[in-house]
Amino acid sequence: MIDVRSLLNRLGSVPPFVLGLIYTACFLLIRGVEALVTGTIAGSMFVTVLSLIVFSLLFVTIAWFREDDWLSAGALLTLIVYAGVAIQALLVVAFRGGIGPATLSGAVTIAGAILSAIILAPIAGGFIALARKLTRESLRTVS
Repeated sequence: MIDVRSLLNRLGSVPPFVLGLIYTACFLLIRGVEALVTGTIAGSMFVTVLSLIVFSLLFVTIAWFREDDWLSAGALLTLIVYAGVAIQALLVVAFRGGIGPATLSGAVTIAGAILSAIILAPIAGGFIALARKLTRESLRTVS
């Protein structure tokens, strides 16, 4: 049985680059599963649930098991998710041939990077700060 707390402690102690590689590898593995089960509702639901689990683990790791301030935590979360999407787009270009499908997604363009850095990072940091604050207040009222 996997002890989730020890797993999250380990993930929280690794450098941000390694955390990004782990998330991106899981994200690409999920996309590989999605390619195998295309066209079925059960397969799509399974992939969606797996994606939510992996993102939730990433959010929890960054919010409660790392010591970053709220803005750098938001930037880290945004950059890791953006890197996963960009790598997926590069793999689409490599395996499907042609740059058309990747550029249509818009996430790998310069505008997508600017949107991630300027707008989404503070929003994600705000969610992380709110989660940390609510946790501190709930622990204060319990004890």
